[in-house]
Amino acid sequence: MKTFLQEKALEKNNIQKILNNLFLVYQPIINLKKQEDSEVINFEALLRSTDTAGFPQKEFCSMIKNNETNKLFLESMFTKINQIKSDKDIWINLAPQQCIYSSTINFLEAVRSSCKNLRIEITEHPITPSKIKDFENFLFALKKLEYQWAFDDVGTGQNTLAFVLKNLNGVSRIKLSLLPFYSLKPASQNLLVKFWSSIAEENNIEFVVEGVSTKEMAQQVWHSGGKLQQGFFWGKPDQLQ
Repeated sequence: MKTFLQEKALEKNNIQKILNNLFLVYQPIINLKKQEDSEVINFEALLRSTDTAGFPQKEFCSMIKNNETNKLFLESMFTKINQIKSDKDIWINLAPQQCIYSSTINFLEAVRSSCKNLRIEITEHPITPSKIKDFENFLFALKKLEYQWAFDDVGTGQNTLAFVLKNLNGVSRIKLSLLPFYSLKPASQNLLVKFWSSIAEENNIEFVVEGVSTKEMAQQVWHSGGKLQQGFFWGKPDQLQ
């Protein structure tokens, strides 16, 4: 029968093994100034696993299951980001579950002065209703720390129109992914882009359209108000030197 210390040592080894199998890739976000004139303005950091090369859902969930493991996860990811020598802003994803932990805001406060180009994307993953107030307090703390942050994948999951509008105070950017809406005809996709573009314009915040996969889609999105774009057409997630 394992002792308490043996159990803790085993857990620590398992956590370290998970962290060693995780890495980050970076996808460019571009500003399409004109129909044929684009520039990379920043990058989104995306979590990947050496086992599958895809998003490690199971491992990620195990790392954000509590305050302590979340702290270890954030420290590991920051070490990886800090190795990147880029003058562009780096946007990292935080699930709402992470936002209710003290380890998250403490971590962001600790690295604020040493990583000026770090930005935050709040994903659409749902959070239990009883934790909504804690989540909103986190958004207020982000504002006090003067972080730029975004709502990711608006219109899906927790980031519904009503939820986004309620929590727009302090937000820098909203991101619309077209991936869940590929089944729509182009005309309907364009209306969706125009709608969220108008919300962003009314509130003086940036608007990014994700999931742009073809030149034709890029042009349609541009004409509908999506000047900031992200997707395989502009670059697949890759390593940064």
